[in-house]
Amino acid sequence: MLMRVRSHVRLKAKARATIGILGSALLAVPGWATEPLEPVVITGSYLQGPALSGALPVQVLTRRDIERSGAATTTELLSRVAANQPYQTEAISVGGYGPAGYAGANLRGLGDSNTLVLVNGRRIAQHAAVAYGTGADLLSIPLAAVERVEILKDGASALYGADAVGGVVNFILRSDYSGTEVQLDLGGTTHGGAGRQALSLTSGGALGQSDVRWVGTVAWQKEQRLAASQRPFSRSSYVPGLVNGLSYGTWPATVSNANGDYNPAGCRAPYSVDDPAGSGLCVYDPASQMDLQPASQRLNGTLRLDGKAWDATTRWFAEGMASRATQRTTATAGWVAGFDTASGTYQYPSLPTSSPYYPTAWAAANGVTGPLDLFYWRMADQGGRVDRHVGDQQRWLMGLQGQDGGWQWEGAATTTRHRLASSMQRGYYRYTDLAAMVADGSLNPFGEQTAATQARLNALAVRDGYSVLETRTQGVDLKASRALGRLAGGDAALALGTDIRREKLLSDYSDDAVNCVVSAGLCGGVDLARARTVGALFGELSLPFAPAWSAQLAVRHDRYSIGGKATSPKLALKWQAAADVMWRASVGKGFIAPTLEQLYAPGVLAYAPGGEAPDTLLCADPTVLSYDCGAFGHNQRTSGNAQLQPETSRQFGLGLVLGGTPRWQVSLDAWAIDKRNKIGFVPAGTVFADQSLYESLGYLPRYQPGDVLPDGSTCVSSVCPIKYVDAQYRNLGRQKVTGLDVGGRWRSPATAWGVWSLGLDGTWVQRYATQVSAFSGYVDQAGHYALDRPVPRWRHLLQAGLAQGPWQWTVGHRFVASYVDFNPDPSTLADRRVRPQSLWDLQGAYRYSDSMTLSLGVQNLFGVAPPASRQVNSFQVGFDPHFADPRGRVVSLRSRWSL
Repeated sequence: MLMRVRSHVRLKAKARATIGILGSALLAVPGWATEPLEPVVITGSYLQGPALSGALPVQVLTRRDIERSGAATTTELLSRVAANQPYQTEAISVGGYGPAGYAGANLRGLGDSNTLVLVNGRRIAQHAAVAYGTGADLLSIPLAAVERVEILKDGASALYGADAVGGVVNFILRSDYSGTEVQLDLGGTTHGGAGRQALSLTSGGALGQSDVRWVGTVAWQKEQRLAASQRPFSRSSYVPGLVNGLSYGTWPATVSNANGDYNPAGCRAPYSVDDPAGSGLCVYDPASQMDLQPASQRLNGTLRLDGKAWDATTRWFAEGMASRATQRTTATAGWVAGFDTASGTYQYPSLPTSSPYYPTAWAAANGVTGPLDLFYWRMADQGGRVDRHVGDQQRWLMGLQGQDGGWQWEGAATTTRHRLASSMQRGYYRYTDLAAMVADGSLNPFGEQTAATQARLNALAVRDGYSVLETRTQGVDLKASRALGRLAGGDAALALGTDIRREKLLSDYSDDAVNCVVSAGLCGGVDLARARTVGALFGELSLPFAPAWSAQLAVRHDRYSIGGKATSPKLALKWQAAADVMWRASVGKGFIAPTLEQLYAPGVLAYAPGGEAPDTLLCADPTVLSYDCGAFGHNQRTSGNAQLQPETSRQFGLGLVLGGTPRWQVSLDAWAIDKRNKIGFVPAGTVFADQSLYESLGYLPRYQPGDVLPDGSTCVSSVCPIKYVDAQYRNLGRQKVTGLDVGGRWRSPATAWGVWSLGLDGTWVQRYATQVSAFSGYVDQAGHYALDRPVPRWRHLLQAGLAQGPWQWTVGHRFVASYVDFNPDPSTLADRRVRPQSLWDLQGAYRYSDSMTLSLGVQNLFGVAPPASRQVNSFQVGFDPHFADPRGRVVSLRSRWSL
């Protein structure tokens, strides 16, 4: 009964307004562009005209900027934007901790579900990984198809509705291209692993002799895996003085009886080593079998057509976008354990004395008799767990645009879909099969298997799909605008619109997953089908009420059949104090309804990263076994919560823009966001760092006296073991975030050397404070690791360029400030700082002819390793994969031909 999840993406009206980059807030990556500024259509308004030019902090990345960036994907491109705090990356999916095959935008660090991603002004499908509440997948957008990217760094719920609290990222695809362009991209690391090959084809023009125009792109990309063993900083999960990510569940098996725990067969490197903590046991080193970056392959395509409808002022348009992403992840070997769904307890095999692998001599020498419980056994000899994830995304739309009676109007019907199918490829077995092989004496828990046993294991291995998740959206939108008349500062204008959509979420889990019969931690899931309707009305006014003053007033009312309703207003002001001095300010409200995923995501039980921490209540008793103490790890249960309330927010902004000439511009924008009823959960590592607090908040449900306990567990003085870490979505409380964006660019006149340029894009986070409940104090993540991550106070991209005839040189400096590291035990460990990330990039491009360009780029020119971190909230340890790139120096060769 493989389930499907169809949750959809909400579709949105295209937001456009013609303004000049001269007035636009912050130049894309300032310093990449050296040509004179030209008017462009930007995100942030439904109105066209100069009155609001520069009133909103919009950062524009042009096609030329993209080519000079050296970025190979949309994800890499956005990682260079200072206001974007990358957090969900492909690496996080290793081991099932994050959504598979996904990377999202995260403006202001508020979470990817708070950043609205648009393509040509309309929504794309929401990623179907229901347990994570993700947003749109950036990897589904081929970079070769993108004409420019517009990043609105201001709350935009009044225009676009929910999930635009942090801002909007709008990818504008190439629409007026004629000809054919082929691009080949080859990349590799100088330290091995993570190689990349990419090929794209873009073509466009007129269809025959008609006025119908078309542009399409097909792009293919393949990336090799990067194993933890391929980098010196990640070869072991144990870094003395920093982090101990070793596990007591290992191969050869650890056994247990009433006298204690033992390793009769000793340790086998690299999978198991002597415990550096001095327990006398063997410990498993997860880094010996784990990916830092999974292998992946993607095929993306886009197509746009448009032509004249029934008269010269009316045109039709159609867009299609489809992608298929295949990801293969290798994670730690699985535990040999079963799960009784009725009692909620784990089961472990017992090695009988009749087994030929029973350690008779060792048992006699150590006074051990009777069967041996195999509590702590991983089948590392069979390799790590390998999962395959296939994500299919589609978006199709048809629309009309035209003019009538002074109104400019546009409407479209859209359908989107994202489907994620996940399957077990290696390292998975049904617990009953393994327990039977232990009981009949054929399976050896202490060494290599016989040829017959290995053949039997190969035949019993589970290589089936375990989940199909899907999101779908169908909707229509309509908007219209017109001039209202002349005011003191220019023409006033009005825009009105509506949109309505139907969102669906479906999930289909295999019987093996639902019934928890697969050994290795795959347990849980519920087949479900949920849907809701979302309707909205919105309006916008542009009022240039004085010669140097203009105002934007917008309001939107959203109504969800499931999730609530809200009215979101916004006011933006612009004052052109002088020819080269402009002030801007904005204030507004935001609203985020809980997604269907957050409301109804099925409960899934899995091993918790960071869960190998002592249970302070039970460990206080020296007679309690280490199993009950939690030294062998805890599980984590992720799920939706139908009782969630919507998030609400208020946003404030104040900015100053100086210059704005073709030669130079400087911008400063202060911003503040105040959210209430923030939706989220706290990961296991953070929970155990302050166990008393989170236990009082219900994060650590325990077995009760009289319950059926897991094998080998006991209650002590009415205190029973922890069942799991409860990672259900919750309304945590309030969140307050404030900061400052800094941008600047300078371009020289022509010199004997060529044209020089400089650019800066930086963001300072002054405060990032969150309540973990409505009754608790604030935890500030600005400048230190707290809750689920750190928020570095300062990030920047500094670039210098030189245009010299057919040559273009670009030097970039990417910087992320130092922060206080995660502290798993503040009572005994002193705080430490994670060093800053300071990376230099270099790219040179040569235009051989009008039809051919070659470029060579080096990212991380000096091969700097990721800064060391003792975070435990991901399966990779020793550094933080949410922020740091483990590849090292990356060399890329790119060639582009126009045919």
